[in-house]
Amino acid sequence: MTRPVLALDLDGVIHPNTSPWQNVYTLPDAPTEGAVDFVHYVRASGWSVEVHTARANAPNADEAVRVWLRDWGFPEMRVSHVKRNASVYLDDRAMRFNGLWPTLTQLEAAGVPWNRTA
Repeated sequence: MTRPVLALDLDGVIHPNTSPWQNVYTLPDAPTEGAVDFVHYVRASGWSVEVHTARANAPNADEAVRVWLRDWGFPEMRVSHVKRNASVYLDDRAMRFNGLWPTLTQLEAAGVPWNRTA
């Protein structure tokens, strides 16, 4: 039986990304509160968890992300810039399509991360 897959976005989800941007290899913030426990809980519940980040498109940046994850106590996870098939995607700038096309106002609101003001 195939385990369900949770695809987690890095910046804005696991890494709050509140410090000024430096480069793809530097993750200056501590994990979002509860992130480490959440990932361990989901995995213990039988899910596979993967990290998706545009950072990983740069040479060796996926390894920088793995080091940050390991340093903060996350379990080993696949890190990639390629969005593979998953059961659920958890992202800070996402909108669920419900069969109705959103308005521009709804699109703009969906593009503002939870930890930033419009």
